[in-house]
Amino acid sequence: MLNVIFLTSDKARSNNDNQHRLPKAFKKLGCEPELLDHSEIQVNSNQLFLGNTLADHYDLIWLLGFGDESTFLDRMQLLSLARNEQLVNNPKALIFLHAKQLWSNYMPETHISNDVEKLSNIISSGGQWVCKPTAGSFGKNVSFCSHDQNPIPILEALTSAENESKPKYCIVQRYLPEIQLGELRTIIAGGALIGSYLRIPKDGLRANVSANADIRRAKPTKKQLGILGELTADLYKNGIKFAAIDLVGEHLMEVNIANPGGLESLEKLYAEDLSVNVASSIIDSLTDS
Repeated sequence: MLNVIFLTSDKARSNNDNQHRLPKAFKKLGCEPELLDHSEIQVNSNQLFLGNTLADHYDLIWLLGFGDESTFLDRMQLLSLARNEQLVNNPKALIFLHAKQLWSNYMPETHISNDVEKLSNIISSGGQWVCKPTAGSFGKNVSFCSHDQNPIPILEALTSAENESKPKYCIVQRYLPEIQLGELRTIIAGGALIGSYLRIPKDGLRANVSANADIRRAKPTKKQLGILGELTADLYKNGIKFAAIDLVGEHLMEVNIANPGGLESLEKLYAEDLSVNVASSIIDSLTDS
């Protein structure tokens, strides 16, 4: 019997139902799941504790979301004291790999800067672009920008930072018309593909269910399967055993490793709760650690 603990927060609980669905799946497989708030990670006498329990008690430690931003780095440093095989998603990977700008060789033309004038000149040089925050979610603050429009107000809004002397970074990315046909979301766990579905934006831009995108059954193409296989292997090698990969055609849009949604949508579309498949794949991955 495996002891599994999920570290969660109010924000993670509001994003999707993973904090209910995943512990229930592990319980079906005979495990003993627990939930604990991110804030209860601590070190006592040089030993890592999760709440009042020594971290070594747990076979699996699973972070759902990042928790409070102000304590994120402190908590990741503390969790780095856990054994690698205990962690579903490695803290180091959560710091360095959770971003919209990684694996750029799979992405459409992308520019990341906090220089509004430079980004404005790129947009004005021609074509259609998408402007978005580097760490946004749910399609918030994502805007379409054309070369014949003035993008400066949008860019200034994205780079403005309260109580900060330096502007924030943002992303300007070549617009893919194929997004109108949908964005393929694929859930992966333990190095395996769990399921895929299509998210079709109603505004031709934001393929987020929270932005009222439609969802449909979908199978990855042969080319997409190749990309998914390469990314899944790379994620697994870097200590990421649960993630969502979003593709538009043969281009990568994002890899979400914090607390990706999608299991609820997969169940609606395929009339099957695939969270047990997720739990089973994660458990199987322990033998590879």
